[in-house]
Amino acid sequence: MSVGTALTIPGVRRFWAHACVNSTASGRARFEEEWARYVESVVGQAEDRDAGRLRTTSEYLELRRFTIGADPSYALAMARVDLPLAVSELPVFRKLRGCITDMLIFDNVSVYRLRLSLCPAHMLRRALQDLLSYRKEYAAGDDMHNIITLVMNEKHIDVDAAVAWLAAEHAKRVDEFFVLWPEAAALTFGSDELNRAVATYLDHLVNWPRGDECWSFESGRYFGKDGARVKKERVIELKARD
Repeated sequence: MSVGTALTIPGVRRFWAHACVNSTASGRARFEEEWARYVESVVGQAEDRDAGRLRTTSEYLELRRFTIGADPSYALAMARVDLPLAVSELPVFRKLRGCITDMLIFDNVSVYRLRLSLCPAHMLRRALQDLLSYRKEYAAGDDMHNIITLVMNEKHIDVDAAVAWLAAEHAKRVDEFFVLWPEAAALTFGSDELNRAVATYLDHLVNWPRGDECWSFESGRYFGKDGARVKKERVIELKARD
């Protein structure tokens, strides 16, 4: 066991002890289930990295929908709300969560220009969650788990064509979202308390893409102190690989 792992385990235990005190039984069950799936998925990602495996886009999306960590985040946001799993796992809610998670992966912001070292500038029609992380992963030589790399590899196309493909996929998710959201919001369950819990759940879900976009620029994870400029100018400068 590494020193980092040894130091992390007590922190995780303390986190979960506090979470159990401040959450409902249904909230804990939902988070435990989603967290287990997330942990299994990042193990799969690590195995791909060790093996130098490039997935197809469909294989990638099957895994990425878990490695992005969206589902445990949705669950944690609802930890204090008593929402039965039988309700949150209704088909319309599962589809809506899946649609929103894909929107996070293909997140549409505006027009970007991606400047590649020793290459012409490229106009990007969509900003993507994977695009936001692409600069960091590209520089580290760790972009095998990034859809831009995989689409280019699978379809033998350049970055412009890859982003055009991703933009089309994102548009499909947006259309699906605006069908599923009102369908889910129209459901009633015969109890004011449960109806309020469902309304809270939907509010968390539908605001997640906007919150994720703000975090991507403001947290410093991808752009350091340059996030405000990147958000305004829509220009991403790729660094040379390490």
